[in-house]
Amino acid sequence: MAVSQISDEVQLRVQEWMQATSYSAVSLTSLTGGQTNFTYLAKLRQAFDDKDGNRAMEVMVKHGEPYMARHPVNSITIERCNVEAACLKELEAMSLRLRSQESSSITVKSPKYYVYDEEMKTQIQEYLPNVVHLKKHLLKFPPSDTPMDLRPQYQNIGSAMAKYISKFHELTNSILESEGQDGTGSSLKEALYKDNQMQKLKHMINYDWLLERVAQFPSILGHMRGIFEEVKGQALEETRGGNKTLTVIHGNFCPQKWVNADSYYLKLLE
Repeated sequence: MAVSQISDEVQLRVQEWMQATSYSAVSLTSLTGGQTNFTYLAKLRQAFDDKDGNRAMEVMVKHGEPYMARHPVNSITIERCNVEAACLKELEAMSLRLRSQESSSITVKSPKYYVYDEEMKTQIQEYLPNVVHLKKHLLKFPPSDTPMDLRPQYQNIGSAMAKYISKFHELTNSILESEGQDGTGSSLKEALYKDNQMQKLKHMINYDWLLERVAQFPSILGHMRGIFEEVKGQALEETRGGNKTLTVIHGNFCPQKWVNADSYYLKLLE
């Protein structure tokens, strides 16, 4: 089946599912970016008040299948959808504590989490219109050395992001360490400990792929093979060590995932 036909069928199923929810959609528009999930901008039939009391007529819809959306021939664990939803829900619960790390007038947070259907593998979250990826912004502006009068603004952004990720690690580690090490007592713990396929996939992408690049560029990376192999081995031992050696990382903490609507507001796309 052609990729376009698969995409059309998935979109139709998602829209039919939404009709039975309080987020009934007039239309779904595919969003670009990302390889794994089907993502859409949904225009709703009726506005709703979000958790902060703001009226919203649009939401982002994220749907998963047991294969990559952009490359359907490549299978991938469907359990990832439950993990992603659990993580976003936990971030929503953490939001007040994470936002306490704000620097100056800059707010750093994740999109609002609205609902997740485990059977459908579909989540609905806040849609962020009229935003610019931080990576794109930095590549275009400033065009040369940062003017002195703008440096404090960029330093504040960097400081806010650093405080956010530091607090994120502190809070997630406290969740994993609480109530024993058996993976119970937290939806986040349960979701993470159920799924190790994504750990294996991440290991393959980060370390096996890296060693393949050594063979591809021997004149540049050849002398680093030994170090890369040691790092790969250490990461593998951490995975085999189980719950006691693993910690949560923020897989989306990268410039192309941060968006800002103005100079003082950053959100991290999940």
